[in-house]
Amino acid sequence: MPRKVMLSIDEELLASFDAEVDRRGTTRSSLVQEGMRRVLGRNDREDIQARLAQIRAWADEHGGTFESGETIRAQRDALDDRDRAR
Repeated sequence: MPRKVMLSIDEELLASFDAEVDRRGTTRSSLVQEGMRRVLGRNDREDIQARLAQIRAWADEHGGTFESGETIRAQRDALDDRDRAR
């Protein structure tokens, strides 16, 4: 069952976070949960399946082929690079 929590966040960080929420077309709650799962090393199978479905739909719309392994590796590498830059 989802629980509500209150957090104190620096204004600049919150502005960047909200920009990322908008860029992804998601919600604050969803992005916080994604970050928490990543930090805790947890992957929710339903989230992974939903992401793969989004990628397949995008590939279908753009007439391309879809190789999930390549896509996942590219996304993982991008996230690793971003994390190393921090």
